[in-house]
Amino acid sequence: MLPKTDPFWRDHYPPWEWGCRCRVRPVTDTEAEIIRVREANLPPENQSTIEGPRLQRLRTGHLERDGRTWTIAKAPGRPIDDFAWSPADLRITAQDIEARIPPEDLPAWRNFTRSIAVGAKTLEKWLEEPVLPWHTRRAGAAIDTVAASMRRLGFADKRITNYAETAATLGVAPMVRTSKNRAFYQSATKSVHIAKNPNDWYGARQTIAHELGHAWLDQYASPNPDAWREIREAMKQDWARWQSWLDRLIPGWRNIGRSNLHEAFAQHIYQTSFHALPMPARKRVSRILDYIAAITRGRYGAGHPKSYWANPTFPEHEAIAHATEAYVSGDTWWLQISSAVAEWFYQRTGLTP
Repeated sequence: MLPKTDPFWRDHYPPWEWGCRCRVRPVTDTEAEIIRVREANLPPENQSTIEGPRLQRLRTGHLERDGRTWTIAKAPGRPIDDFAWSPADLRITAQDIEARIPPEDLPAWRNFTRSIAVGAKTLEKWLEEPVLPWHTRRAGAAIDTVAASMRRLGFADKRITNYAETAATLGVAPMVRTSKNRAFYQSATKSVHIAKNPNDWYGARQTIAHELGHAWLDQYASPNPDAWREIREAMKQDWARWQSWLDRLIPGWRNIGRSNLHEAFAQHIYQTSFHALPMPARKRVSRILDYIAAITRGRYGAGHPKSYWANPTFPEHEAIAHATEAYVSGDTWWLQISSAVAEWFYQRTGLTP
């Protein structure tokens, strides 16, 4: 497991040669953290993460795995940029594609792209879009506003700012302000309040995304009062999938006391204690338990006190805040098991899976 920017991929991205069927499997930051936690007690040579001395040996073309050393050499004679525009590279543009097509074939290619539908537009128009769709003019003002307030508060961790900027594409531009001991969205002032320290429970990037989700729904639902009923119905559709997963993960989970749920779920998902988990994993366990509470309106799960769920719109608010957090964290599992809520979220925000 290596970062997507690692130089290894420049001359090792498959296919290496004729008939190569190797595939690269992308993982999100959250998924990578899960893998690291699960493999923490394995011998270094059997861990997926390659770093330290193993990474230095990889640079020389060797990899230790399963008790032996493998030769990882570049395919003979392959130019360094032979596959510069590979499936792993998101920067390819419509112009780059057409540059590869013989001039005499371009009319047929263009007729083809105009005849294929991609959603509500043609393939031709889809290919002309910016290759990183969340950085569009549509989101520019919101991104600038959130980024500016983040910088003013002194957030040095670029990952935090990136997540906030990505969440800002939901179409909201709340000011981000500091809070000493909790995180919340203040509807009266249209402001998100979080701790200044990104390592703090109330300042983690997942928290910023979560509160920006509250901010977006607050603005969206004001002129769209049917949103609450629609979200509620989507949550009901998702509950069968959640119950099936919970029954497989922890038979008898309904009988676990609220104070023990975080520890029980951490042990079953990550095989370690809750407080030993890194912040992204702790946030993920808490997201799962808080969403269970939202979807059952406080009957099960943990997080907010039971009285919180008596408010007629708070469960729906938390559902969309958690969907926002899952989206910007790359938690595809959560978005799949909550597919009805996720689909509502995608359709109303204009974001894509």
